[in-house]
Amino acid sequence: MKNRPIPLEAKPDWPQACKRWQAFWNNEVPEDRVLMSLTIPNLNNPYSKPQDPDKLEGYHTDMDFFRARRLHEVFSSEYLCEAVPSTWSSITGGYLGILLGGELKAMEEGVIWSEPFLESLSKETALEIDRENKWYKLTMEQISILSEYKDAFLTRIPDFHGISDALVSIRGGMELGYDIVDSPDILDVVCANIVEAWKDAYDDVYDCIAKFQSGSATWLGMWHPGRMEVVQEDFADLLSKEQYQQHFMKHDEEFCKHVDCAIFHLHNTMTRHQESTLDMPGITGTQFRLPYKDKWEEPDYIRDYLPLYNKMHQAGKKTWYLYRDEEDMKDAILNGDPRHLFLMGRPANLGSAKRVIDNAYKWTQQRIQELGI
Repeated sequence: MKNRPIPLEAKPDWPQACKRWQAFWNNEVPEDRVLMSLTIPNLNNPYSKPQDPDKLEGYHTDMDFFRARRLHEVFSSEYLCEAVPSTWSSITGGYLGILLGGELKAMEEGVIWSEPFLESLSKETALEIDRENKWYKLTMEQISILSEYKDAFLTRIPDFHGISDALVSIRGGMELGYDIVDSPDILDVVCANIVEAWKDAYDDVYDCIAKFQSGSATWLGMWHPGRMEVVQEDFADLLSKEQYQQHFMKHDEEFCKHVDCAIFHLHNTMTRHQESTLDMPGITGTQFRLPYKDKWEEPDYIRDYLPLYNKMHQAGKKTWYLYRDEEDMKDAILNGDPRHLFLMGRPANLGSAKRVIDNAYKWTQQRIQELGI
């Protein structure tokens, strides 16, 4: 590695955590417990929360606010086990569409999206990364600011999303629906074009971050010693499994060849697309995000999805899983393969976290013995 992991202010044992991450990607049997990210509130955060800017766009353009916001955010938590202390530039959500020519729309709490800008698609539609784009330049400025804290925490890869979400940013959701039905051949050509733009944008950001940091961190709370990306197709939530496979899967797979590790983010009720990823060699694993019965309720328990969960591990796919409670965590460990499971949790305090770790050790050892690995 060009840069080796170093102790970080937010996590002094970061080099040791990186060794466990590397063992995870190498499919090694855990010596003690599954890979875990536990975060608890930091009651001694040295950075206060900044006052919100007067204008929504200030979430992204006010660099003093950006700096203060990110420092407060990182140090609001203590990072236990293999948790990744990290933050990122603020230009996130539909970012690829913005770089291809969209206009940023700022919303509450700094959330953004790109306004559609093409009335139609053709096989001659040219889509390239605009490095003179205001938001591209702002992203690089924000990464430069974060690089000043390379000894304190990591800088994440931005949230590019994926092919279909970029098209929503370019065309709009309803219009993209028409394109799928009326112009699939044209859509295929445009998707291939977007893949190349995605590669360019990813390389720009990764190469910039690699100058001061070892490996890559993502918004999923994961770290990889090489080039890692989260493939996110939120629009696919509106598509059948067959529609996603027909129109977008091969293009996502093409991008995945460009990086060392790709994790598929399954948005809300997208477990039906989980099996599609089994046929994608470039997908290293998925965020096993279970459906919500109601938007205000907690997600389902993993016990209701064990056949699908087992298929993932039998195929050697990594699984990101945010457990609901300790019984849910127990089910995840005792029904999966400890070599492929990454658990996330947010215990209330250090005492609760220690209990979780002890139980994870007990159940991991039991599962390893059951599998004979």
